[in-house]
Amino acid sequence: FVGKSGWSVQRSVSTYLSLPSCILLVWFVAELLPLVPSLDLQEIKNSFKPLLLDPGFSIVDAFSQAAGVLLAGRLLAAIVGESASIRVLLILIVLLLLGKVLVVTLALDLSTCIGVTIGYVCWWVIHAWREPRRSQAIFFVLFFAYTLSALMPLAIRSGPAEFNWIPFADSLQGSMLTNVQAVGNRLAVYGGLLWLWQAVGGRLVPGSIALALWVLYLETVQTLMEGRTATISEPLWVLIVAIVMTQTSRFVPSLAGRDTSARRKES
Repeated sequence: FVGKSGWSVQRSVSTYLSLPSCILLVWFVAELLPLVPSLDLQEIKNSFKPLLLDPGFSIVDAFSQAAGVLLAGRLLAAIVGESASIRVLLILIVLLLLGKVLVVTLALDLSTCIGVTIGYVCWWVIHAWREPRRSQAIFFVLFFAYTLSALMPLAIRSGPAEFNWIPFADSLQGSMLTNVQAVGNRLAVYGGLLWLWQAVGGRLVPGSIALALWVLYLETVQTLMEGRTATISEPLWVLIVAIVMTQTSRFVPSLAGRDTSARRKES
């Protein structure tokens, strides 16, 4: 009995310290940075202004939010199981929206509300799909959402801008908070894409190289886009995430096929 209990505790700890948990944590924290809540009534009212007074809607932002929620649902399915992921994801979304209201410098807008709602409904529909079909669908949604956001606002320059070959120099310019939020969101996307790639049977090394080359291509295209800064940092972030995932997988499980194997045992 003691042996079984100890094994159960060890399995539970390794589950919650797995790669899906790490990716989910990065996504959630990046959405709520700087993680400093405020109970000032005026600050809370200001958080609702974009939703009530200026309800501008961006299809790209909503699509990106929906893709992020879908990724969160798939990660939760690997952590807590498929049926529990529906409830836990709903709690996570409520906390996310509440954080957008309470955390200083953040605000709740229409794109976020619609995006997370669509993402949750989509996960509720596909959460019972068999693997690898489900992970493939989420991978392509997340991949397309990232590609589309990287090409916005789709305004062509009169001439190409310079490509910044100094690694991570862009993260040291402008607002540090904005830079950290952007890097955190991208790390969650890169980690999610690579983890989903593994979940459908792909190998991490060729997958990370292919993703880094695609990101480099998008950065090159951004030299022609108005309001975008092309930098070598992005493909390097992909490779860094891949290296961290490779090293981390030696100590914590990937859980990429946990819910699939559980379904096979039940059948």
